[in-house]
Amino acid sequence: TWAEFSKINSNLFILNGVQPFISMERHYNYPYEFAHVLGYVGVPNENDLQNQKNDLFRTPGIKIGKLGIEKILNRELIGTPGFTRFEVNAAGRAVRTVEFVDGVSGNALKTSLDLELQKLTYQKLGRYAGSAIAMDIKTGEVLACVSTPSFDTNKFAFGITQPEFNELLKNERKPLINKFLSGQYSPGSVVKPIIALAALENKIVDQDYTHFCPGKIELFGQEFYCWKDGGHGRINLKDAIKKSCDIYFYEVARLLGVDRLAETIRKFDFGKTTLKDFDEERKGLVPDTKWKKNVLGKPWLLGETLITGIGQGYILATPMQICKSMAEFANGGYKVNPTFYLDEKSKLSRMDFDAENIKIINEALVAATNEPGGTSYGSRLNGKLKFAGKTGTSQVTKLTVKDREDNANPNSREYKYRDHSLFAGFGPVEEPKYAVAVVAEHAGPGSRIAAPIASSMFDFLFKKRISNA
Repeated sequence: TWAEFSKINSNLFILNGVQPFISMERHYNYPYEFAHVLGYVGVPNENDLQNQKNDLFRTPGIKIGKLGIEKILNRELIGTPGFTRFEVNAAGRAVRTVEFVDGVSGNALKTSLDLELQKLTYQKLGRYAGSAIAMDIKTGEVLACVSTPSFDTNKFAFGITQPEFNELLKNERKPLINKFLSGQYSPGSVVKPIIALAALENKIVDQDYTHFCPGKIELFGQEFYCWKDGGHGRINLKDAIKKSCDIYFYEVARLLGVDRLAETIRKFDFGKTTLKDFDEERKGLVPDTKWKKNVLGKPWLLGETLITGIGQGYILATPMQICKSMAEFANGGYKVNPTFYLDEKSKLSRMDFDAENIKIINEALVAATNEPGGTSYGSRLNGKLKFAGKTGTSQVTKLTVKDREDNANPNSREYKYRDHSLFAGFGPVEEPKYAVAVVAEHAGPGSRIAAPIASSMFDFLFKKRISNA
């Protein structure tokens, strides 16, 4: 404390070898909002010292990046410390300066993150565990990237107590996990646009193809349900996306087969990392017949193809992958590389898809949010600028008959068995600029939780960044 420092400073004449020293420390103004993306600095541990050859990390009092951007760009941000070499007498007192080398400041870094959008996103998502991301669909610049619950990075930078750290470890909502990169979820219905695109690209269906949804079907003694009791009746591709008809996508997946389905999903870089140098990023999983045979030693089953068609089963995706894929639909089918840095623009390259098929999917996504009967219609914006998108409700456990009867109350099951709530979308509809993805863990249907959060994010983006909103 300053009081302790003052006492020492006033008694320097009797403290041989003690030299007052004032330095600057990193302090985070928004420690919770940016914890997982910016990370924090801390004192290097033995492992850090062994992995670093530069003597810089052995400088007394030095702190290095331990997580996030702080860790990745540590070398650029940390600079070079200065030093002063003194000649001392027998009593340990400095008598003259032998050498002085001034320190060199680290490089300044400007990220693409929007402070106000980040704060809003954290506030809206805050009561749920999960993640929310906003991205520029052409440059790949990430404008907001939140993981909740979060933690106070200043406590890590200045030394967190063991009891405080233990509390974070015991928290079942996992505040230390970077959910936008490390969270791996069954994507649920947010993957249906890709399934539909796969069917169009492989000429399995066209936009006029219809299928009858009775509410449930039976295959080899196993029942497969649509989310809507009684079903949707006869339905076409656009309405199947708009109303998120599971029976329609069971049939599309059956006609496609899992291998062709997986091939299209991988073109959106599911099953791969999306960013450079983030050690915590997970790849997710895109299953196919070879994967199951090689990893599980079992043959692929037709029923597994059906549930893959609605984003369930073995398939796993991160929120960043989901947001990236929606950006690639929104920009007309160009590859996007997400980045947190303003000086690292994405170089757009055309994906191997028919532009007309991308357009068909996007029109269905517009309907899903802006036409009555769409699953995210309740979260639409009433202003001049609209957004489009797809809800998802991801099951984490197989539902019993009683579970289906209790479905109206998402809190009827134990927390860890409740569905995840998802939404992915883009806007404005007329000239898309932004993509948003939201995952709220164990929060229930995507239309109830994730879509309203995304709507708030789009509303902010339109009003702040587009003048005629």
